[in-house]
Amino acid sequence: MMKYSRTEGMLLDRPMLHIYLIYFGIGDKSVVHALVSALKDKDWRVRAAAARALGKTGSLPRKAVLQLRKLRRNDEKTAVRVWAAYALYTLRKEKRFFSFILEAIRSKDGCVREASVKVLGELWDKRALVLLIDALGDKVASVSAAAARVLGKLGDKHAVSPLINTLKSRW
Repeated sequence: MMKYSRTEGMLLDRPMLHIYLIYFGIGDKSVVHALVSALKDKDWRVRAAAARALGKTGSLPRKAVLQLRKLRRNDEKTAVRVWAAYALYTLRKEKRFFSFILEAIRSKDGCVREASVKVLGELWDKRALVLLIDALGDKVASVSAAAARVLGKLGDKHAVSPLINTLKSRW
């Protein structure tokens, strides 16, 4: 059983180190095996981070794709399912991604809505603009803030007015 130490809210352990190496592009394909193993971790945050990192690798062995599909369908945490869907979509292995994200962004769980907003920001697709603008008005501040960050990062001119209105009315 793996033990985790917490420092300022971050998990510090071997799978997370590999996840960060892949995420920041300073690792190589040899860490894919560790990331696939991390998809089975007890901590949902590790599973979500591993799925997110695997989506950035470009290609995966069949075993990894099968494990991501299993998470996408069955993980008890919707945030993990969102990141697994992201990975499958970026690897061109998921066709119904936007219908899944549309469902997730309407979840009752603020963490799921926030993860959905972040996923949309990573994938940037014009179809996401309306969803991101709608998320500016979310009752959970972290969801609204995530939407503002994503829209600001994406720099789409259609988001300027909604961002200004949100800034005036909310913050």
